[in-house]
Amino acid sequence: MLRLLVMWMFRPCRLRPYITVIVFISGWAPDAVTQASRGFGGRGEISAFLLVPYIVVTATLEEVLVRAYLMTRLSDLGWSKVCIVFASCAIQTSYHAHHGVQLIGSVLAFLLFSIYFLWRRDTWALIIAHAGYNLYIMYIR
Repeated sequence: MLRLLVMWMFRPCRLRPYITVIVFISGWAPDAVTQASRGFGGRGEISAFLLVPYIVVTATLEEVLVRAYLMTRLSDLGWSKVCIVFASCAIQTSYHAHHGVQLIGSVLAFLLFSIYFLWRRDTWALIIAHAGYNLYIMYIR
């Protein structure tokens, strides 16, 4: 599977890098991290050694793609601010739908993050908040 994904990534196509990143974020990567943790002598749990960098990378990619790129692009296309916020939330909700009841908290966070980005245009604060929220959900709860 990984070999096919890598071969597909390097075929010429303008949208392929974006699609590949979305596939990575949407759930393929946690399986790879769990399998890698087994290789380090673990029992299949995701160790902090692998999970923390994964959380930071996925939070960064989500905020850069959905907030910085998508919201700015939709704004340039003339969409209203309300539509931009709901489009951003809908996209993020679509690949977090497997969270079940936690999805309610995630949707509220997505709304706050979207409104904050429209107000301040500050991606770094959102990356830190997103990574902190994910670490809280994974470790503390």
